[in-house]
Amino acid sequence: LLFVAAAIGLCFAIYRFAVPALVELAVWVTPPAVTELMGKSVLLSLDQLVFDPTELDEARRAALEARFRSLLAAAREMHGRSGPAPSYTLNFRMAGEIGPNAFALPDGSVVVTDELVALSQDDEMIMGVLAHEIGHVEHRHSLRQIYRVAGITALIMLIGGDIGAATEDILTQGDTLLALSHSRDAESEADRYSVELMHNAGQDPAAIARFF
Repeated sequence: LLFVAAAIGLCFAIYRFAVPALVELAVWVTPPAVTELMGKSVLLSLDQLVFDPTELDEARRAALEARFRSLLAAAREMHGRSGPAPSYTLNFRMAGEIGPNAFALPDGSVVVTDELVALSQDDEMIMGVLAHEIGHVEHRHSLRQIYRVAGITALIMLIGGDIGAATEDILTQGDTLLALSHSRDAESEADRYSVELMHNAGQDPAAIARFF
């Protein structure tokens, strides 16, 4: 009984203290090449499993991309650097059953669905959402969540005696990313970032609130 209690206590300590510490270490040492590989793998997986090609016309996409670039310019000034890091790309997809949505991958790939564009009453609402997603990338929320889920999965599989390829799958599979959700603190941080970035870009800081 003492041994079982000690094992349970050890697992809890690993979950409560070791996993968060290792996640922060992993985020800190992850090179851009790894986040780029994650982003490409996840987006490819999502395109195969979930998304269809966008139905937005080229002119509409170009107009949104131009405004998105203005957000990135404001982000460069906010962070005092010559260019945004990582390299941001704006990707349009038809999401089907998922509906209106937007999310950012660790490498700076921002995905917005046609359904979200259709739902928004004006382009500033869309920019408010995209600024929110830029905030997730800048604060590395997506990368942190992926590592956290991978760490917890590795812990569970270690207890069960077979780690296998589960952790690798979590790092690369899009369906796993769809199951992730940012914490309330991370969402609030991204909301605050959206307000600040929209203000610095000369756009409506309340756009994110109007959208929701």
